[in-house]
Amino acid sequence: MSIQVYNFVVRELEHCIASLEKITPLPKAVSRSEHYVFRHDDKHKVPELAAFLKAVRIVDLLNASLLLLEKGHTQAVYILCRTIDESVEDIIFLSIDPPDENARKRKDEFLEDFFQEEFANPEDPLSSNTRKTVGRKHIRAALGAIQAPVHDPSLQSQVSKSLAQVYSGFVHGAYVFIMELFGGREPRYHINGMANTPPASSCRDEFKNQIYRSIVAITAVAKRYGEGDLVERLNGLAGAFDEALECMGEEEMEVLRKRLNSLPSRRTNNKST
Repeated sequence: MSIQVYNFVVRELEHCIASLEKITPLPKAVSRSEHYVFRHDDKHKVPELAAFLKAVRIVDLLNASLLLLEKGHTQAVYILCRTIDESVEDIIFLSIDPPDENARKRKDEFLEDFFQEEFANPEDPLSSNTRKTVGRKHIRAALGAIQAPVHDPSLQSQVSKSLAQVYSGFVHGAYVFIMELFGGREPRYHINGMANTPPASSCRDEFKNQIYRSIVAITAVAKRYGEGDLVERLNGLAGAFDEALECMGEEEMEVLRKRLNSLPSRRTNNKST
Protein backbone atom coordinates (compact mmCIF):
# COMPACT_ATOMS: atom_id res chain seq x y z
CA MET A 1 0.00 0.00 0.00
CA SER A 2 1.36 3.43 -0.94
CA ILE A 3 2.45 5.64 1.95
CA GLN A 4 2.05 8.60 -0.42
CA VAL A 5 -1.72 8.00 -0.54
CA TYR A 6 -1.86 7.88 3.24
CA ASN A 7 0.11 11.10 3.47
CA PHE A 8 -2.25 12.82 1.05
CA VAL A 9 -5.33 11.83 3.06
CA VAL A 10 -3.79 12.90 6.36
CA ARG A 11 -2.85 16.28 4.83
CA GLU A 12 -6.52 16.67 3.88
CA LEU A 13 -7.52 15.85 7.45
CA GLU A 14 -5.08 18.50 8.67
CA HIS A 15 -6.89 21.07 6.50
CA CYS A 16 -10.20 19.97 8.00
CA ILE A 17 -8.85 20.36 11.54
CA ALA A 18 -7.64 23.85 10.60
CA SER A 19 -11.13 24.73 9.36
CA LEU A 20 -12.73 23.50 12.59
CA GLU A 21 -10.12 25.31 14.68
CA LYS A 22 -11.30 28.63 13.22
CA ILE A 23 -14.74 28.15 14.78
CA THR A 24 -13.58 26.56 18.03
CA PRO A 25 -13.06 28.60 21.23
CA LEU A 26 -9.42 29.34 21.88
CA PRO A 27 -7.73 28.40 25.16
CA LYS A 28 -6.10 31.01 27.37
CA ALA A 29 -2.72 31.00 29.07
CA VAL A 30 -3.10 30.03 32.74
CA SER A 31 -0.38 30.32 35.37
CA ARG A 32 0.83 27.05 36.86
CA SER A 33 3.55 27.60 39.45
CA GLU A 34 6.56 28.84 37.46
CA HIS A 35 5.13 28.22 34.00
CA TYR A 36 2.00 28.68 31.89
CA VAL A 37 -0.37 26.15 30.35
CA PHE A 38 -3.30 26.63 27.97
CA ARG A 39 -6.82 25.92 29.19
CA HIS A 40 -10.36 26.65 27.97
CA ASP A 41 -12.95 28.58 29.94
CA ASP A 42 -15.45 26.37 31.76
CA LYS A 43 -18.31 27.66 29.58
CA HIS A 44 -16.59 26.19 26.52
CA LYS A 45 -16.06 22.71 28.00
CA VAL A 46 -18.85 21.03 26.04
CA PRO A 47 -19.00 17.78 24.02
CA GLU A 48 -18.21 19.59 20.75
CA LEU A 49 -14.91 20.89 22.13
CA ALA A 50 -13.97 17.51 23.59
CA ALA A 51 -14.71 15.79 20.26
CA PHE A 52 -12.67 18.39 18.37
CA LEU A 53 -9.69 17.90 20.70
CA LYS A 54 -9.94 14.14 20.24
CA ALA A 55 -9.83 14.76 16.48
CA VAL A 56 -6.69 16.87 16.91
CA ARG A 57 -5.14 13.97 18.82
CA ILE A 58 -6.11 11.50 16.09
CA VAL A 59 -4.43 13.49 13.30
CA ASP A 60 -1.30 13.91 15.43
CA LEU A 61 -1.19 10.13 15.98
CA LEU A 62 -1.79 9.46 12.29
CA ASN A 63 1.25 11.59 11.44
CA ALA A 64 3.35 9.78 14.03
CA SER A 65 2.18 6.42 12.66
CA LEU A 66 3.16 7.37 9.10
CA LEU A 67 6.72 8.11 10.23
CA LEU A 68 6.87 4.75 11.99
CA LEU A 69 5.38 2.92 9.00
CA GLU A 70 8.15 4.24 6.74
CA LYS A 71 10.75 2.70 9.08
CA GLY A 72 8.82 -0.51 9.59
CA HIS A 73 8.24 -0.08 13.34
CA THR A 74 5.17 -2.28 13.28
CA GLN A 75 4.87 -2.81 17.04
CA ALA A 76 4.74 0.92 17.70
CA VAL A 77 2.21 1.46 14.89
CA TYR A 78 -0.17 -1.13 16.33
CA ILE A 79 0.11 0.52 19.74
CA LEU A 80 -0.91 3.82 18.19
CA CYS A 81 -3.72 2.04 16.30
CA ARG A 82 -5.23 1.08 19.67
CA THR A 83 -5.12 4.72 20.77
CA ILE A 84 -6.55 5.99 17.49
CA ASP A 85 -9.33 3.40 17.59
CA GLU A 86 -10.40 4.42 21.09
CA SER A 87 -10.30 8.11 20.16
CA VAL A 88 -12.59 7.38 17.20
CA GLU A 89 -15.05 5.66 19.55
CA ASP A 90 -14.84 8.58 21.97
CA ILE A 91 -15.70 11.09 19.25
CA ILE A 92 -18.78 9.17 18.13
CA PHE A 93 -19.81 8.73 21.78
CA LEU A 94 -19.47 12.48 22.36
CA SER A 95 -21.40 13.23 19.16
CA ILE A 96 -24.53 11.19 19.88
CA ASP A 97 -27.57 12.18 21.93
CA PRO A 98 -27.83 9.24 24.38
CA PRO A 99 -31.20 7.48 24.22
CA ASP A 100 -31.64 6.86 27.96
CA GLU A 101 -30.87 8.43 31.31
CA ASN A 102 -28.03 6.04 32.20
CA ALA A 103 -26.26 6.71 28.91
CA ARG A 104 -26.70 10.47 29.37
CA LYS A 105 -25.20 10.18 32.86
CA ARG A 106 -22.19 8.28 31.51
CA LYS A 107 -21.68 10.90 28.81
CA ASP A 108 -21.70 13.63 31.46
CA GLU A 109 -19.20 11.64 33.54
CA PHE A 110 -17.03 11.08 30.48
CA LEU A 111 -16.99 14.82 29.78
CA GLU A 112 -16.20 15.68 33.40
CA ASP A 113 -13.34 13.18 33.47
CA PHE A 114 -11.96 14.43 30.14
CA PHE A 115 -11.66 18.05 31.26
CA GLN A 116 -10.54 17.26 34.80
CA GLU A 117 -7.07 18.41 35.83
CA GLU A 118 -4.52 15.72 36.59
CA PHE A 119 -3.56 17.25 39.95
CA ALA A 120 -5.96 18.33 42.70
CA ASN A 121 -3.52 21.11 43.55
CA PRO A 122 -1.78 22.49 40.42
CA GLU A 123 1.12 23.59 42.63
CA ASP A 124 1.59 20.08 44.05
CA PRO A 125 2.68 17.41 41.51
CA LEU A 126 2.08 14.69 44.11
CA SER A 127 -1.60 15.51 44.50
CA SER A 128 -4.22 13.65 42.50
CA ASN A 129 -7.89 13.84 41.54
CA THR A 130 -10.49 11.10 41.88
CA ARG A 131 -11.79 10.25 38.40
CA LYS A 132 -15.16 8.95 37.24
CA THR A 133 -13.79 6.98 34.32
CA VAL A 134 -16.42 5.61 31.93
CA GLY A 135 -15.54 2.04 30.96
CA ARG A 136 -14.90 1.17 27.33
CA LYS A 137 -17.72 -1.40 27.45
CA HIS A 138 -20.24 1.34 28.29
CA ILE A 139 -19.03 3.47 25.40
CA ARG A 140 -19.32 0.56 22.97
CA ALA A 141 -22.77 -0.29 24.31
CA ALA A 142 -23.92 3.26 23.56
CA LEU A 143 -22.45 3.06 20.07
CA GLY A 144 -24.10 -0.31 19.51
CA ALA A 145 -27.48 1.33 20.08
CA ILE A 146 -27.07 3.37 16.88
CA GLN A 147 -25.70 0.58 14.68
CA ALA A 148 -27.37 -0.14 11.37
CA PRO A 149 -30.22 -2.68 11.82
CA VAL A 150 -28.56 -5.13 9.42
CA HIS A 151 -26.06 -5.89 12.15
CA ASP A 152 -26.40 -7.55 15.51
CA PRO A 153 -25.18 -4.95 18.07
CA SER A 154 -23.84 -7.70 20.35
CA LEU A 155 -21.82 -9.10 17.44
CA GLN A 156 -20.42 -5.66 16.65
CA SER A 157 -19.46 -5.26 20.29
CA GLN A 158 -17.65 -8.59 20.17
CA VAL A 159 -15.77 -7.55 17.03
CA SER A 160 -14.68 -4.27 18.65
CA LYS A 161 -13.62 -6.11 21.77
CA SER A 162 -11.63 -8.66 19.74
CA LEU A 163 -9.78 -5.93 17.84
CA ALA A 164 -9.03 -4.16 21.11
CA GLN A 165 -7.62 -7.38 22.55
CA VAL A 166 -5.31 -7.82 19.56
CA TYR A 167 -4.02 -4.26 19.88
CA SER A 168 -3.76 -4.78 23.63
CA GLY A 169 -1.24 -7.56 23.03
CA PHE A 170 1.06 -5.03 21.38
CA VAL A 171 0.39 -2.40 24.04
CA HIS A 172 1.25 -4.72 26.92
CA GLY A 173 4.03 -6.58 25.15
CA ALA A 174 2.63 -10.11 25.16
CA TYR A 175 5.13 -12.85 24.24
CA VAL A 176 3.62 -13.84 20.89
CA PHE A 177 3.63 -10.22 19.71
CA ILE A 178 7.19 -9.52 20.78
CA MET A 179 8.27 -12.63 18.88
CA GLU A 180 7.07 -11.00 15.66
CA LEU A 181 10.29 -8.98 15.90
CA PHE A 182 12.36 -12.13 15.43
CA GLY A 183 13.17 -13.58 12.01
CA GLY A 184 14.99 -13.01 8.75
CA ARG A 185 17.48 -15.01 6.68
CA GLU A 186 19.87 -14.68 9.58
CA PRO A 187 17.31 -14.82 12.40
CA ARG A 188 17.60 -12.01 14.92
CA TYR A 189 15.53 -9.48 16.81
CA HIS A 190 14.74 -6.47 14.61
CA ILE A 191 14.78 -3.48 16.97
CA ASN A 192 15.53 -0.85 14.33
CA GLY A 193 12.43 -1.39 12.24
CA MET A 194 11.30 -4.08 9.81
CA ALA A 195 10.95 -2.11 6.58
CA ASN A 196 10.42 -4.18 3.40
CA THR A 197 9.32 -7.28 5.31
CA PRO A 198 5.97 -9.17 5.23
CA PRO A 199 5.01 -7.96 8.76
CA ALA A 200 5.62 -4.35 7.70
CA SER A 201 3.55 -4.82 4.54
CA SER A 202 0.71 -6.35 6.54
CA CYS A 203 0.81 -3.49 9.05
CA ARG A 204 0.74 -0.94 6.25
CA ASP A 205 -2.30 -2.61 4.69
CA GLU A 206 -4.13 -2.76 8.03
CA PHE A 207 -3.47 0.91 8.68
CA LYS A 208 -5.82 1.97 5.90
CA ASN A 209 -8.75 1.02 8.13
CA GLN A 210 -7.52 3.37 10.85
CA ILE A 211 -7.34 6.21 8.36
CA TYR A 212 -10.86 5.49 7.11
CA ARG A 213 -12.26 5.36 10.63
CA SER A 214 -10.47 8.63 11.39
CA ILE A 215 -12.18 10.28 8.41
CA VAL A 216 -15.54 9.08 9.73
CA ALA A 217 -14.79 10.42 13.22
CA ILE A 218 -13.73 13.85 12.00
CA THR A 219 -16.84 13.93 9.78
CA ALA A 220 -18.89 13.41 12.95
CA VAL A 221 -17.18 16.43 14.53
CA ALA A 222 -17.88 18.57 11.45
CA LYS A 223 -21.50 17.46 11.45
CA ARG A 224 -21.91 18.31 15.13
CA TYR A 225 -20.51 21.76 14.38
CA GLY A 226 -23.06 22.13 11.60
CA GLU A 227 -20.39 22.56 8.93
CA GLY A 228 -22.23 21.10 5.95
CA ASP A 229 -19.58 21.99 3.36
CA LEU A 230 -16.88 20.34 5.44
CA VAL A 231 -19.03 17.24 5.96
CA GLU A 232 -19.49 17.00 2.19
CA ARG A 233 -15.76 17.37 1.62
CA LEU A 234 -14.98 14.63 4.16
CA ASN A 235 -17.62 12.30 2.73
CA GLY A 236 -16.02 12.74 -0.68
CA LEU A 237 -12.60 12.02 0.78
CA ALA A 238 -13.89 8.87 2.47
CA GLY A 239 -15.54 7.65 -0.72
CA ALA A 240 -12.47 8.27 -2.87
CA PHE A 241 -10.17 6.66 -0.32
CA ASP A 242 -12.32 3.58 0.01
CA GLU A 243 -12.72 3.22 -3.74
CA ALA A 244 -8.96 3.47 -4.24
CA LEU A 245 -7.94 1.07 -1.48
CA GLU A 246 -11.06 -1.00 -0.75
CA CYS A 247 -10.72 -0.28 2.94
CA MET A 248 -13.54 -2.40 4.26
CA GLY A 249 -16.49 -4.54 3.33
CA GLU A 250 -19.77 -3.06 2.11
CA GLU A 251 -21.65 -4.07 5.26
CA GLU A 252 -19.14 -2.36 7.56
CA MET A 253 -19.24 0.74 5.36
CA GLU A 254 -23.04 0.76 5.60
CA VAL A 255 -22.82 0.60 9.40
CA LEU A 256 -20.53 3.63 9.40
CA ARG A 257 -22.80 5.53 6.99
CA LYS A 258 -25.91 4.81 9.07
CA ARG A 259 -24.10 5.74 12.27
CA LEU A 260 -22.89 9.02 10.79
CA ASN A 261 -26.31 9.89 9.36
CA SER A 262 -27.95 9.28 12.74
CA LEU A 263 -25.78 11.85 14.51
CA PRO A 264 -27.45 15.17 15.33
CA SER A 265 -26.18 18.29 13.60
CA ARG A 266 -25.70 21.29 15.82
CA ARG A 267 -24.44 24.62 14.58
CA THR A 268 -21.88 26.15 16.96
CA ASN A 269 -20.87 29.76 16.52
CA ASN A 270 -19.25 30.29 19.90
CA LYS A 271 -15.69 31.08 18.81
CA SER A 272 -14.12 33.39 21.34
CA THR A 273 -10.79 34.28 22.81
